[in-house]
Amino acid sequence: MVAAGEVRLAVVNEHIARSLAPSYPQVDISTRVSFSQFQALTLRHDEQALADTLSHWIDEAKASPYYHTLTSRYFK
Repeated sequence: MVAAGEVRLAVVNEHIARSLAPSYPQVDISTRVSFSQFQALTLRHDEQALADTLSHWIDEAKASPYYHTLTSRYFK
């Protein structure tokens, strides 16, 4: 829609923008909106049960086919 002039501006993930750029040479993808966002979570030392639960959930999520589909789509 940006390439067609229907939408003036759009914020798009850098990996997606780079993959689409060859198909839309009229669209400028050089303006960065922010730095890379690496998320972190901090817990108190006495929250071991919560830390274990979160670690287990993250391990399960990363082992799922859905996670691999998403990372392949957006980061490769």
